[in-house]
Order: sequence, then C-alpha cells, then structure tokens
Amino acid sequence: MLRFRRGGAYRAPEWTSSASRRPAPARPAGSEDRVLGSRSRQALFAEGMLASASDAALPFLPVYLVALGASTAQVGLLSAATALAGLVALFPAAWIARRTRSRKLVVLLGGWGFARLALIPIAALPFLGHTNLAVGALIVLGGLRVLAGSLSHPSWMALFADVVPERLTGVFNARRSLAASLTGMALVPLAGWSIARFAGLEGYQWVFLAGAALGTLGAWTVSRVQEPACVEPRPRKTAYRKALSDGRFRRYLLAMVVLHGFSTISGPFVIVHMVRTLGASPTEVGMMATGESIAAVAGQLAMSALLLRFSSRQLFVLAITGIATAPVAWVLITEPWQAALPVLIGGTAWAICHLAVFNLLIEYAPRDDLPEYVAAQQLAMLGVGFVGPLVGSVLVASWGIVPLFLFAAGGRLLAIPILVAPVPGGLRHTLTLYRLRARYRVKTALGLEP
Repeated sequence: MLRFRRGGAYRAPEWTSSASRRPAPARPAGSEDRVLGSRSRQALFAEGMLASASDAALPFLPVYLVALGASTAQVGLLSAATALAGLVALFPAAWIARRTRSRKLVVLLGGWGFARLALIPIAALPFLGHTNLAVGALIVLGGLRVLAGSLSHPSWMALFADVVPERLTGVFNARRSLAASLTGMALVPLAGWSIARFAGLEGYQWVFLAGAALGTLGAWTVSRVQEPACVEPRPRKTAYRKALSDGRFRRYLLAMVVLHGFSTISGPFVIVHMVRTLGASPTEVGMMATGESIAAVAGQLAMSALLLRFSSRQLFVLAITGIATAPVAWVLITEPWQAALPVLIGGTAWAICHLAVFNLLIEYAPRDDLPEYVAAQQLAMLGVGFVGPLVGSVLVASWGIVPLFLFAAGGRLLAIPILVAPVPGGLRHTLTLYRLRARYRVKTALGLEP
C-alpha cells in the first residue's frame, strides 16, 4: 500500500507490504561450512579412496620379491632402498613445494604419475628370465616409486592445507582415512584371492596392472581440485630454523624417530615370518592385510570417540603402547590364523598413531612453514627407515626373528618418556650453560670474537 507522511515537506511514496516487514529467513549453511561442501574437497576425499585402492597391490611386493627368488636379506634391502629414496627426495621436495606455481601438477607427476605407472614395469619383471636381475630391478623400481611419491608429498600437504579449512581439518581427515581404510579392507583380500587364482607369478602381474589403472583414475580425480593461488614464498632457511628451534616439535620428532626406528628394524620381516615360519599362503597374507584394514577402521572409530576426552598427545602415548605390544604377540603365535591377534593390536594402534601424528603436525606447524615442517618430519622418519632395515638385516642373520621382535618391542616403549617426561628446570639450565661454553671455546679456538 501507499503511505504518505502528513505535514512537512512532501516525500516520495514508498511501497511496503507485510512480506517486506518480515525478517528474512535464515539461509542454509554455505558450502564452506560442510565437510564435503566444495568440489575440491570432494575430489580430495575420492583421491584418498583411489589411493588406497591403487595401493592394494603393495602389501604383496615383499611376497612377490620372495617368489622371484629373493633372500631374507634382499627383502630387507627393498625396505632400505625405499627409505633411502624418500630420504634423498626430502629437501628437493620442500624446495619444490615452496617454489612451484602449481603444487597440483607436482602431485600429478609424482605421487599419481610415476609412482603408479612404475607398477607396469614391476609387473613385467618375470619376463627378464633371470632371478638376480629381476630381484635387483624390483628393488630399484621400488625405490624410484617412493622417490616420486616423496618428491610430491610436501606439495600434497600444502595443497591439502589450502583446500581444507583449518576448522574442518580433523573431521575431514578422519572421514577420508575411514573411507580409504574401508576401500583397502575390501580390495586387499580381493587382490590376494586373485593372486591365488593364477599359477606362478601371473596373479601378481594382473594385480600390479590393476593398481596402475586405478592410479590413472586417481590422477584424473586430483586434476579436478581447484588449486588456490600460491603466496609469495619466504626464505627457506628461515622456515627450517623456525622448525628446528621449536622445543615441542623437537621432542615430537625424537619420539617419532625412536618409535619408527625400532619399528623398521623388525617390520620388514613380519611377512617373511608368516610365509617361512608359520607357513602362510598368499591368500592368508592378503587376509592379514585385510585384518590391518579392519583394525585401522576400528582405530579411526576409536579415535573419533577418544578425541572428545583426550588430547592428540595422550592418544599418541596410547598408540605407542599398542605398537610395542604387537611384536610380542607375533612371537607367541604358532599358526597363520592366529596372526589376527597381533594384526588387530598393531593395526588399531598404528591407525590411532597416524591420526594423532597428523593432528600434532598440523598443531605444531604454522601454515606458512608447513612444507619445511613436513620435510623435517619426513627426513627423520626416512632416515631411520633407511638405517632400521639394514640393522634389522644384520640382527636377523645373527639373532633370528624372535629375539629381533622382542628387542624391537622394548625399544618402541622408549618413545613414551621422550615425549612426555618433563625436563627439570635445573637440567635445562645446565644444558644451556654447557652449550654456551662449547660455543665460546669454538669461537676462541677459531680466533673469532666470542
């Protein structure tokens, strides 16, 4: 209706209605408030599932190596080669993540490019017709796979941090990990069943080719991620110095080094123990990987509930305890079907550990310096990952598998006091004093101004 104001100057009429006087209805939450509310987050979610599907063939690489005629020591060399390749790639990977204009392109060429396509020549190794040549080629290709993936990992982490808002990181990562675990739980036993259906090495070859095909689909999924523009990079040395001067991050790194170091000493020989000591078949090895996926799902579900009552640091301690218990359980079993016990214990504990470690890394690392924090963590992990299998290969030759497992179990527990034990104030001041004295003596000996 028209309304006119009485008295005073004339004012132009304005149209009003009962609808215009009502408050505007509340708008639904935007896509930024939903975990999967954008196309980029949906693509990252699907990428996690396809990564798990493509990697369903990887648990059979050590068995494939044994089937090609490798010795126990050569199985350890495969783990050492992959760890060395990742170690070599770390600092170039962080530099690439800092300097590249397209982190998505780095991910497509590395983790979703060569790392998946390398499964094709791996599948063709039996055609070489020479045992030592095929075994050596598999060790080299396994290292090159990890090299390509490690070169793209900091870029993937930076892309993840830019696409997923910080308030949604924990929920998104938990759901993505759960979906990936369910995918692996379904496909790994299918891969083991497929291997058992064929005679000789043909089953392994088809499984690796299927992994390469799924990798191509995963690369297409990553290409759908809308990458934000990169910010102007800061000097690399500043970020590394900041990471290494962070006291919490240093203790976190040391605990990770101890935990993973003693894990890599015995980890490569679990499948060898199953095949040669317990007499497990490829199907039973696949079922073990399925059990790990089931345990991972259980761990992720438990993590979702435990996060409401405990911090990520406390959950890390709980995970270390379970990880140390698993090797003892491996010693106690005598039949392949009994492997369900250590697999469930270790799988659940490692699932909690991975999520807790991811959350702690996001908590400790500033977003602008995330590639360098990731590189520092990966440098520590891959460094012990390279040394650990070599030490394990020496120890298993002299001690045997059972004493090696018990030694690894005790060593893993050392990570707990490193992470949580408080440093006395007097000891802290004493260490600082010794450091200052050492610096003074070095400068004096070099003739520099102290």
